[in-house]
Amino acid sequence: MKLIIPQEVEARIHGYVMSVDSEIAGMGRVRVEGDTIIVEEVAIYEQEVTGATADLSPQAVAKWQTALVKAGGSPKDWRLWWHSHATMQAFFSKTDTDTMDRQTEGDWMLSLVVNKRREREARLDLYRPFRLHVDKLPIQIGTETDEAYRVPEDIAQEVAAKVTMKRYAGFGTHGTKHAKHTKWTPIEQKS
Repeated sequence: MKLIIPQEVEARIHGYVMSVDSEIAGMGRVRVEGDTIIVEEVAIYEQEVTGATADLSPQAVAKWQTALVKAGGSPKDWRLWWHSHATMQAFFSKTDTDTMDRQTEGDWMLSLVVNKRREREARLDLYRPFRLHVDKLPIQIGTETDEAYRVPEDIAQEVAAKVTMKRYAGFGTHGTKHAKHTKWTPIEQKS
C-alpha cells in the first residue's frame, strides 16, 4: 500500500503550510486504485490555530461539509485529514492520534502530517469492520524543486479569510490564560 500526492497537490499543501507561522490543517479528496491512495485535491476550513495546534472542531468541519454538499461534492470522497507541524518534526503526536481516534464517521481515514521542510508522514486508520491503523505509509511525490518558495496569492487570501491565530495576552489574577483572537496576517514575501 502507498500514498501518491501529485506535484500540484503537494504544492498546494506546501503553499498553505508556508503561508502561516503556526500549524494549519485541512482535508483532502482521495481515490483508491488497487492498493494505492491518490490525493486529488486539498482544501482548508475555518480554524483557530496556535504555534502548536490547528483546531479540528466538529462545528468547523460540519460547516465545511455543508458547503461541500451544497456545491455538489460528497464528504465520503474527502478521507484525508492533513495538518502541519510548522517547523517541528513531521510525526503524529498524542493530540494527533487522539484526533484520528475520534474521526470514525467512515470506514477509514488517511492522515498526513507535514512541515515547512517538506518532511511528511502518513497513516491509514481503519474503523470498520475492526479497528486497525497502518503507520508510515510510503509516500510518492512528483518532482520536487529547490527553488525559493513563494506562497501563491490565492492561498494567501484564502488563509487570511479562514485562519484565526490564537495569541495569549498573559495571565490573569487567578493564573488563567486570557486569549486574544486575531485574523491571520499573511507572511511577508521575500524577493
